[in-house]
Formats: sequence, C-alpha cells, structure tokens
Amino acid sequence: MYLKDGQLTVSQLKGHDVLTLYKDITFTTLRTLSRTMIPELEVHLCRLVSGELTRPMACKQIMAAANVFLQNFPADIRIYCMSVGNHLDFFAESLPAAKLSSNFILMEAARADPQIKSVNWCVKRQSLEQFITSDIDEVLMHQDGFVTEGLSSNCFIILGNTIQTAGDQDVLGGNVRNSVLSICQELGIDLKRMKFTIQDIQAADCVFITSTSRGLLHANKIYFGHETFEYSHCDLFDRLLLAYYDNMESKSTQQWWSEFIHLRLIFQQLTSLTYFGDQYSTVQSVQSYSLKLANSTNSYWIFHAKISIFCYLTFRLKLILFVLQRCIFSSILLNRRSRQYILLAKYLASQGSCSFQNVFPEINQFVNRGPVQLLSNQCQGFCCKIN
Repeated sequence: MYLKDGQLTVSQLKGHDVLTLYKDITFTTLRTLSRTMIPELEVHLCRLVSGELTRPMACKQIMAAANVFLQNFPADIRIYCMSVGNHLDFFAESLPAAKLSSNFILMEAARADPQIKSVNWCVKRQSLEQFITSDIDEVLMHQDGFVTEGLSSNCFIILGNTIQTAGDQDVLGGNVRNSVLSICQELGIDLKRMKFTIQDIQAADCVFITSTSRGLLHANKIYFGHETFEYSHCDLFDRLLLAYYDNMESKSTQQWWSEFIHLRLIFQQLTSLTYFGDQYSTVQSVQSYSLKLANSTNSYWIFHAKISIFCYLTFRLKLILFVLQRCIFSSILLNRRSRQYILLAKYLASQGSCSFQNVFPEINQFVNRGPVQLLSNQCQGFCCKIN
C-alpha cells in the first residue's frame, strides 16, 4: 500500500523501489520488537544526523540558517519552521517470515562511500539486486580480492574461535554489526577488524551477515562464479545469536520520543485542533493532552523513514535548531488502544531557503483512509518552543 498526499493505493513497488523515488536523501531502517519496541532507536537517529552533516554544503546551509534565525530573534529561544507543499508519504509492504540461514552470492562491486547510507546507493546497486532470488538473500561484494560487505548488510566470518569482519573505515557500520562487536567484547570472543579475502571466505567454518531487517543470518551456501562454498552448523554463531536477541530487547525504545531527544515540543498557537470530535482551542489544552498521551504506557511512536535532520547547536542561547531540507520529518504517536495515528509535529524547510517566518496554521480536518487517520496534512508550518 502506498499513501501519498492522503490518497491510498495498492502498488507493486518494493520498499527499496520507493526509496529511489526520492533523490539524494539519507535514510535508515528501523526494526520493531514484539510490535511495541524499536531496538537502538537513538543510534538510528544519530546515523541520520551524521549522514546529513557529511553531505556537500550541509554545514554551510546550517550556519546560514542559524545566522538568519539569530539576527531576527536575538533574544528569544524560539523555532519557526515553514513547510513548503503538503507532501506526506507512507509506504507499507508485507515481508516473508524471518530466516536463520540462507544462501548468498559473491560478486565484484563496492560502495562509493561506505560511510553514508544514501538513496544514491539504492539506485546504483539495482543491477546487482537482480541476483537476489527466493533462494539467495544477499549479494556479498568483493574488490581487489577482499570481501567488504553485502548490498544492505555487514559480513562476518568465523574461523575456529575467532570472528572477523571488515574494519570500520571499509564498510557502513550497521547497528546490528555494532551490537555483535559489543557482544564479542562482553563474552570475551576473539575479534579481528580487518578485511578478509575470498580464500578466507572459502576456508571459514561459518559466514553470516547482519542487518536491521534480518538480524543475524547464517550462510548455508555461497555461490562464487562456478564454485559453491558450503557451511555446516556453528556453535559460536548460535552463542552469538542467543546473546544478540537477549541484548536487543534491553536496548529497545518503547516510550515517548522526548525521553531520548530530551526536547519538549509545545504548540504556541493553533487556531483550532480537532481530535476525534473534541475541540482543543487553547495552548494549554493542546499541551495537556499531548503530555497525557506521552505518559501513556499504551502508546509508542514511530518515525516516518523519509527523514533528513540537520542540527546546529548555539551554546549562547542553549538552542538546538533543527533544519530539515528537501524532505519531511514526521513525529507520529500511535495510541494502541484507539489504533489511531496523531500527527503531532511536521517540519519542512524549503530547499535553498534560510528564512524562517512566523506561520500559524489551522489544522481543521481529518484525512481518513481505512485504518489510518491523520490530522490534515494541509498545515504549512507551526511555531514551537523548547523549554
């Protein structure tokens, strides 16, 4: 299903195909646990920020935006966000049952910049994705005889009692990869961080990949040209797998997002806010109801995947300015009892624009499409304050 600008349609697109519709954005993949928790959510958000800050001109744009803001509002700690357009897109697809083992194929390829998870890579890797079938789950890449990573995963080998993976500078360090590295340290498992060769892959007792969507996935077979490398059961992998799932729940986020961002958004002025037939016409009512939902144990939040976050910290005013360019940042609170989505915040900074205007929108209707109800996405921006 594809929800764009309030219109719900059935699409044949897959998740990564949808990402290619947006040019030059940084993205991350979130995984849910027990349908109520998101493992290592703060780490995912930090990756988005670091990925955006390394993009060309990002820092200059942030500085320009911050300077304009400080010139216009030198004494107030306020943020004004202006939305251009009313584009709010959601995409959902069904996934197959999780696997513990599968087959991989080894191909010559490399990521241009292994440090950034960008949509540009999703486009460039499409020629390799044709080798992924119902029998093959991942393409492992090698260059100059060294194996680095998969198209959307990190790769490990086990030889004896030693686990080896490529160095941090050679790959995009995934969150699950980092969890495995931490587990190895906690359990005292010998770990090497250096690239391994195709010969090492062939001689390994076990090969496995890590990714947010697949967790830890053990290789049954790896196809390399006319050769096939086969692997049997590995006790050390089982030990890692059990430790990973024990560790994943302890690092999952279930509470309101302000618990880790440490910011509280307060609506300064809304002409009216409609929620399930109840009218909230004052700032106090909006604030009170928002905090009530935030403290509910039956609520959790999700982030729309199409996020670009620029951060600038002004120590003089102790202000964090979020500048979001060319994409939408949607903070959505999901109340499980009512099964309704409440759009609490929508930011969008126009491309190439550093001006901030005092825009107070009116949110006056619902967009009702089956099980999903959103507050109207017609708002053009709003003013919020950080306490």
